[in-house]
Amino acid sequence: MARRSIADKVPKAEVPEEPVNAVPALMHRPSQAKRKRTWERDHPVVAYRGIPPEVQRRLLKLAEERGLPVGEVAGKLLEAGLTLFDRGELPLTPQLKAGKYTLYPVPGNGK
Repeated sequence: MARRSIADKVPKAEVPEEPVNAVPALMHRPSQAKRKRTWERDHPVVAYRGIPPEVQRRLLKLAEERGLPVGEVAGKLLEAGLTLFDRGELPLTPQLKAGKYTLYPVPGNGK
């Protein structure tokens, strides 16, 4: 005689092939709405890590006054700065600040 499990005695419940079909709210329906990208257009991503806010504002103002993209203005200024540095006309004097070096004045450093 074959052994039977208690599970054999419990009636089987009907389960749909896809459990999601059992609950209509869980069914995925792609949105038909068209996204407006106005926020992204009005707030372009700009990151100047380690650049003081005042310098960032001056760069943005310069770009806006001339109707140029800020990245192009920043690039041109970097090129000019590198040219001056190569000629020896732009000294870079690092100062120790909290275990790292910086080119910006450190308050209370006597400079």
